[in-house]
Amino acid sequence: FAASTPRRPIWPASVATYSLAADHRATIDAVARRALSDLVVVWRQTADLPTPQATAALLDLVPDITTAYGDVAATVAADYYAESRADVPGSFRPTLAAPLPIEQVHAVTRWAVGPLWSDTPDHQAALRQLAQGTDRLVRLGDRRTIIDNAARDPQAQGTVRLTRPDACGFCLLMVTRIDHASLTPQVAAERSDRWHGNCKCGTAPRFGESYDDWPDPNDLYGEFLTVTDGLGGARARQAWDRHVRAQR
Repeated sequence: FAASTPRRPIWPASVATYSLAADHRATIDAVARRALSDLVVVWRQTADLPTPQATAALLDLVPDITTAYGDVAATVAADYYAESRADVPGSFRPTLAAPLPIEQVHAVTRWAVGPLWSDTPDHQAALRQLAQGTDRLVRLGDRRTIIDNAARDPQAQGTVRLTRPDACGFCLLMVTRIDHASLTPQVAAERSDRWHGNCKCGTAPRFGESYDDWPDPNDLYGEFLTVTDGLGGARARQAWDRHVRAQR
């Protein structure tokens, strides 16, 4: 695990075709950008309001954005899932993930606007946090749709997280720990929330393909165990993060 060895992305060779996965990622990125563009418009409309009124307005308006674009992301994901299993035996009709509970969107919004309530309000920090939260909530429509369908599809062998070359230690560790092959839809939905803010990783269904042409999550987990040998908790996470950063 030499630091000079570049980190390879976890990316499909036969999980789905490369071009299909790449096109899907680009589309979801575009959906998220449109959502953030609408968010900026809403932010500007509320920027001059007193903090209580601005917060109330954002609690009313942000769910409209996350629901609308989350539904678009879910629709795109269902189409992607169907294309990914086009050559798989047996019929299966992908369904869209359910819209996020309004309580979840409100919780993210309240967290995001926290800097507005300080003695020295920080509007830039609040906007950054709100953009981060909105991006994550919109992308959940995509991620949950793929994960939920893989949990229901009798031909699927779970899902795999698709990382980018600059993926953080958390996402690389999740590659080794989240394979939804035998999970119930409820548990799969719970685990599908394990994405940090500003995370641009994706997920793809597996249909019996091998890992011959790309990094095996089992090998990656072995690497994690080697790096963190004798450590636990925060110290293990810190050692792993340092190891991952050193390989970029």
